[in-house]
Amino acid sequence: MTVINKIEYLSAGKVWAITGLIVGIIGAIILLVSGAASGSALGGAIGVVGAVVYIVGGLVGGFISGVIFALLYNFVVSKATKLEGK
Repeated sequence: MTVINKIEYLSAGKVWAITGLIVGIIGAIILLVSGAASGSALGGAIGVVGAVVYIVGGLVGGFISGVIFALLYNFVVSKATKLEGK
């Protein structure tokens, strides 16, 4: 059985950023469709701006979440291995 003792921060950030990007693209498609369905120019403009914000937010938020996850995981694993070693 393989035991993961440490997760690299940037690697976790990249993986979570890609996941956030995928979720952001799906959300952006939904926003664009709903903005186009509104029938007004303002609704379409809000849909486009919202789509860009959704994609960038998913990407950046995913990266930050991945780094925080790696920090917490490494902290917990370091404490658990000290307890196991005693």
